[in-house]
Amino acid sequence: MATQTKWVWGPMKVTDMDQLQGVIIGVEWKCVAIDDQTGMNTSTNGLLDLPPPNPNDFITLDNVTVEIVNGWIAQYMTGQSDIEAQVSQDLNSMLNPAVKIYPMPTPPDPAPEPVAPTE
Repeated sequence: MATQTKWVWGPMKVTDMDQLQGVIIGVEWKCVAIDDQTGMNTSTNGLLDLPPPNPNDFITLDNVTVEIVNGWIAQYMTGQSDIEAQVSQDLNSMLNPAVKIYPMPTPPDPAPEPVAPTE
């Protein structure tokens, strides 16, 4: 089974704090595992919390770039390989369940009632 994982970043959590406006305090993330053969997928998500901003030099929604977000991910996001392994394992469990579920058997149609002869 070939599985690929994909990371999706955003949206960002923004707040006003201590006279600072539009401070980014976190970035939401999602890790998706996709089976190459069936297209079946599963995912897990979370929030990358950022440290408190420096009041003299902080990033706002107005001046954030993809490069800045990628820098945060590289600096503060730990355990990405563990997350990828877990979501891949979850997908494998979905594709190869230990317990399989089957529908109830359909009862046979009842036998027709005998018809009394008419004279």
